[in-house]
Amino acid sequence: MTRLILPTVLAFILFPFVVEMVIVAGLDRTDQNPFLSGMSDELWSEHNKEIQEDFKVAQAAEPSIDFANFCKKYAEGTATTKAMIKHASTLEPKQFWPEVLGKDSKSAVEIVRREREDLSSVDVIADGYVFA
Repeated sequence: MTRLILPTVLAFILFPFVVEMVIVAGLDRTDQNPFLSGMSDELWSEHNKEIQEDFKVAQAAEPSIDFANFCKKYAEGTATTKAMIKHASTLEPKQFWPEVLGKDSKSAVEIVRREREDLSSVDVIADGYVFA
């Protein structure tokens, strides 16, 4: 074990840029992403595979498409994978939408309705405050 640690530490000191981690919104599981937060490893692997496949199709149609920008729609919830749908079915119904803060009320209501089709009404009390 010691033999592996020393070369790793030395490599980090000499080449810190090599171990830099990049988080891609819509692809990676973060607490800031309500659609992926808490997703199991198995589902995340499926999610990753689906996005890679979708990206290949999109890139064939538009070669200049950027992967990080392509993934944003999954972070915003405007696109989903089967894995995201499976994950959502295991969660309690969502009651709070902090991600809509700062959005106009029409966009906020659309996001809430898309995520909770079972709600009979979504009320906007004041711009920025959406209640379901």
